[in-house]
Amino acid sequence: MTKATEQIEAKKTRIVLIEDEEDIKDLIIFSVEKLHCAVFHFESAEAAFIHIEKERPNLIIVDWMLPGMDGIDLTKSIRNLKSHQKTPIIMLTARDEQADRERAFEAGVDRYITKPFSPKQLREEINALI
Repeated sequence: MTKATEQIEAKKTRIVLIEDEEDIKDLIIFSVEKLHCAVFHFESAEAAFIHIEKERPNLIIVDWMLPGMDGIDLTKSIRNLKSHQKTPIIMLTARDEQADRERAFEAGVDRYITKPFSPKQLREEINALI
């Protein structure tokens, strides 16, 4: 990688994606990469949290239902980090009840998108947040 390429890569918007379903992960990555963003994918909240603590992603996309720690608890943990209290978080989930939405916003998400979702809508939400 040349120095110019490294500088371009360093300036890309960094998005952390926490999604354990392979097909959905692939669709999200394909959609988000159209925005010329760097996507860092994790299948578990615990692994993602370690990365998020060390790095400063520009945006986080998290599924609610994950193995181990769920997306709500991950969001609360992220919001407890002073350095990440304003990092935008999008919850992308199959849970579609009003009570679920309220719980997610109380935990600290900025946007709530239900599955199935429109890749165009996801890109528009990302653009609005970054």
